[in-house]
Amino acid sequence: NAVTDSSIRHLPRGLRDLNLNSASHLTNSCVASFPRSLTILKMTWNANISDAAMPHMPKGLTELDLASSSRITVAGLPSLPPCLTRLAVASVFSPSAHVRSLLPPQLDDFVFRP
Repeated sequence: NAVTDSSIRHLPRGLRDLNLNSASHLTNSCVASFPRSLTILKMTWNANISDAAMPHMPKGLTELDLASSSRITVAGLPSLPPCLTRLAVASVFSPSAHVRSLLPPQLDDFVFRP
């Protein structure tokens, strides 16, 4: 069975690590249903997640992989989860000093994929 936006709400509430790399069809609407306990979220091959999803990500995320999403822009960076230490995004902006100033302060692994 494929994971759908609506099935996300049935994930265990205590889940800490979620790999949805092959769930390329998921949209922003699933994000608010992610377990709040998540610390690692991998959605590498999902190009649907956009800036609009960032305020709804679990606040305790330390790792977020959205390496194929070209819909994460500079506008979405201030809404990233505050605890992030690792972020992977597609290259829709250059990693300038201004961009780095918008990232969570403890982010020490910023993967910027062309």
